[in-house]
Amino acid sequence: MKRLSYPLTICTVDQIFKFPFKSLGQEQFLATLSYSKVVIDEIQMYSSRILACLLVGLSMLVKAGGKFMIITATFPDLFAYLLKKIVGEENYLIENCATEDPLLRHRISFQKGNLDYERIIESAKEKKVLVICNSISVAISTYKELKKLACDLTKGLLHSHFIKKDRNVLEKRILEFQENGIWVTSPIVEASLDIDFDELHTEMCSADSLLQRFGRCYRKRAYDKETPNIYIYETGNSYIYDGEIYERSIEKLNLYQGKLLSEYDKICYLNEVYNLSEIKDTKYYKDIDKDIEMMIDIYPMKYEDKEVQNLFREISNVSIIPDTVFTQNDLEIQNCIKTINQTEDFEKKLLAKKNLLKYTLSIRYHYGNKKEFQEIPGTDLYRLNGDYDSELGFIEGEEKFEERID
Repeated sequence: MKRLSYPLTICTVDQIFKFPFKSLGQEQFLATLSYSKVVIDEIQMYSSRILACLLVGLSMLVKAGGKFMIITATFPDLFAYLLKKIVGEENYLIENCATEDPLLRHRISFQKGNLDYERIIESAKEKKVLVICNSISVAISTYKELKKLACDLTKGLLHSHFIKKDRNVLEKRILEFQENGIWVTSPIVEASLDIDFDELHTEMCSADSLLQRFGRCYRKRAYDKETPNIYIYETGNSYIYDGEIYERSIEKLNLYQGKLLSEYDKICYLNEVYNLSEIKDTKYYKDIDKDIEMMIDIYPMKYEDKEVQNLFREISNVSIIPDTVFTQNDLEIQNCIKTINQTEDFEKKLLAKKNLLKYTLSIRYHYGNKKEFQEIPGTDLYRLNGDYDSELGFIEGEEKFEERID
């Protein structure tokens, strides 16, 4: 609760939006939000349960006197309907802040099969090429393969499992990247980085994520060539997305094959995928409806806090220091921990925490066995077995690490 006393708090949903479960102690979060302004980014990216929790939480928030804003580049009609149904249209305004964009920026090619390494490498001789993979493990293996085939053209790898000091360097490099060559990333670039590449090669994903990825290619330039500048591959690596939405995204995308897309086309595509009348009988919609009803019907203290954490586990993250990083930087890390635990000087303690965070990365809570996590005394950080490489990231067991937007 101490962090909520700050003028600005940046956090994940599971850190603050558990209060709709009405477990003991969660009422303090709603009390704080009752006089706060809450900003939610990319609400459509969450699962049915988290979406239900957010919507019910927002309805509780406005009744308590709080205010909210949802910012998103992709807001299909389905979500507008749910917002109206749960929160009440009298409690918000929907404003389209996008200007009429006359630029035609994207021509797509969609195909089944694996990423076309030969095409990627050939394009990279004359262009900036971005490759986006659906998971960290595939991003790592793709980077390794491209590095083997075209070492000079393969410039970098970026995903969320780099420690902060290395991730900061990588993000700076990709933001400043101006030469021909290839960058391979996970979905982390969908919303977090303002990058502009000449050509995009991406695994197929849900429509909302796909449109976010489009925005990383020809971001503010017109495209007038007959050849595509976006290549989409249905590789089968889709399990982090809802199966029905994924299939609908493919079905509706086929209508735009080879077409030079306008911004209006992209909005139409998104709303076709999330067409309310067509998806009302799908498991995806029924799960949302069921979770919303469950959230509304919860009575106070039905769940204990640990049970709520389990319900949120799909998005709960913990910050860890990989063993190899801890060993290589043992003296500085131990000094930071000692300062945090022993000094009374607030500024020194704050600086120690900042320095310690340079060696951390965030991973999903459900990774491995909880016993593998070694708590670092006096902090909310953990030490975890596994190798770390400044070029590849946290690589021990990376096949278990999947990512939406971290």
